[in-house]
Amino acid sequence: MFRVWTCVEFWGRIADARRRLSFITFASMANKYNATRVRTSVGVFDSIGEYNYYKKLMLLKNATEEKNRVTDIQRQVTFSLSVNGVYIGNYRSDFVITYADGRTEVHDFKNPYLAEGKGKSTPAGQLFSYKKKLLKAIHGIDLVVVTK
Repeated sequence: MFRVWTCVEFWGRIADARRRLSFITFASMANKYNATRVRTSVGVFDSIGEYNYYKKLMLLKNATEEKNRVTDIQRQVTFSLSVNGVYIGNYRSDFVITYADGRTEVHDFKNPYLAEGKGKSTPAGQLFSYKKKLLKAIHGIDLVVVTK
């Protein structure tokens, strides 16, 4: 059977949940990959995994090896996709990372299901594959797909 909570019990449970999740708040807008959007003091991330990957990148700013040390992290950089003056669309990357040795990489955090190719037949998977190929053809950028 169902248990009816008193008003005090209900708001007590809400307060407990807020305390447990005090470091993040969840935005209400849905995501095409069914990920939970996370709002932090740094900004809004499209998933909890993307936020955790950002925290790993921030730790790499203190790396001792030059090839692993991150000097700059840009979030949500938009690349225009147009061929022969015809606008096709935009691609928004999750991270553009510059390392201490001067190289720059574009990283995109994806669900492991989509990144391993199992979700290629889904509309979201097909769109990602299409934009990844366009990014390589137009800008010459090899996209690094990160899952964890």
